[in-house]
Amino acid sequence: MDDTILQGIADIEEVIAGMERGEGPGRFCVGHGLQSRRFRFEWRDQALSLDFDLPCARLLADDETRRADDAEILAACRMGLLLLMADRDGKLFREGEGNLQLSVSCDEDGPHYGLIGAEGGVLDEGDDWAPLVLRLETAFGIGLSALTDVIWP
Repeated sequence: MDDTILQGIADIEEVIAGMERGEGPGRFCVGHGLQSRRFRFEWRDQALSLDFDLPCARLLADDETRRADDAEILAACRMGLLLLMADRDGKLFREGEGNLQLSVSCDEDGPHYGLIGAEGGVLDEGDDWAPLVLRLETAFGIGLSALTDVIWP
């Protein structure tokens, strides 16, 4: 098994644990200033690309905004964790989907995904987590409600 995917899983688990303890995203919080700090997480292999760039630790924001920032980071990380686990287990793509890459990002404009074919063309793309949740439902053989409870508890 590729050690980089195991490190990616460990990194995302570290962020989730820190966020759940109220400590923030730890070493993945970059930038400086009262309002310009960002949660930055990038990970890539041949099958999967993750790129998360979200605001965090905005000291001048109200409590509701900070809670919303944290919820968005946690949702992106939980989705990323499940995608990494599917990639690790060879279940990221459905039967017959060979030589594809799934590119997933999340920023202040929301989530975005693209399914890229072997020749570099975009086969499917969108600005919603729903198609990724359905892909994971197939990969792990668990129901939609169980997955959504993991991503958005």
